[in-house]
Amino acid sequence: MTPQEIFDAVVEHAYKQGGPAFVRFTRNDQDLACTYRNDNGRKCFIGALISDEDYRPEMDTNTLPIARVVKNFTHLPPWMSDTVNTALMGRLQQAHDCAAFAEPDDAAFMAKIEPALRAVAHIYKLDTTSLDKNIVARRTPR
Repeated sequence: MTPQEIFDAVVEHAYKQGGPAFVRFTRNDQDLACTYRNDNGRKCFIGALISDEDYRPEMDTNTLPIARVVKNFTHLPPWMSDTVNTALMGRLQQAHDCAAFAEPDDAAFMAKIEPALRAVAHIYKLDTTSLDKNIVARRTPR
């Protein structure tokens, strides 16, 4: 995958899922940890890029950053270990996690994630057409 394809896939996933992927891990459910996949079937931005065949539950141990996952799980597709792709996925993972920690509620998360995705696109000089289309579609009444 190219950086643009990665960005577009993440955007499509984000707007289809409509919220973050995390687990609550304390007795009072106040603390959360983002996960590549959770028990509710949700996937974080990078978890959505990992096929079912390639995913391993150990990837969610201590919520490893994508750079460590790529290094530790050598069966992943080669495009994931490309330096630019890994850095981009790290930024996208950070955008997801920061928005989820700030706003775990789905609607609030989606409002917070749009500027974060735009910032990542700007850094990597990516086209935001997929983001713009998804924002319009989300705002259009059904």
